[in-house]
Amino acid sequence: MKRMLIVISLIVILPIPLFAEDFKLKTIRFFEGGYDPPEDSQRKFMVQFPKSTTRYVWCQIDVENLLYNIGEQNHKVIWRFYNPDGTLRGETNVDFQIKREWFTAWIPSGWGWDHPGNWPVGTYRTEVWIDGKKSGEDIFTVYVN
Repeated sequence: MKRMLIVISLIVILPIPLFAEDFKLKTIRFFEGGYDPPEDSQRKFMVQFPKSTTRYVWCQIDVENLLYNIGEQNHKVIWRFYNPDGTLRGETNVDFQIKREWFTAWIPSGWGWDHPGNWPVGTYRTEVWIDGKKSGEDIFTVYVN
């Protein structure tokens, strides 16, 4: 009697996302402004701010859309602003929508005051968290002018 070996393959399909990431963080940039950020064309990006004229320091993230023309995205972005001594100055958060037709996208958030002169002199650190994951950080300095 011949024996036949029958091999049955069991294929398990796991829910794996099509893309490891939906976007790529390109830059973290800072600019000064009031309670509302200036228009895109009016933003002067810098890392050193004079104490006497600085109101809000805005931190803008620029991303590349890895789902360009594929799908819309929604992310929660948190900015954490740290004092020169390392203590938390403040935190902001925004829901960030990236439309499928945008190859790149950007979103700013700021911390500060309506009137200039309130920032203590020193070097500050800002962390950017996207969907609960630290995505990057950068520093800016407030100086006496």
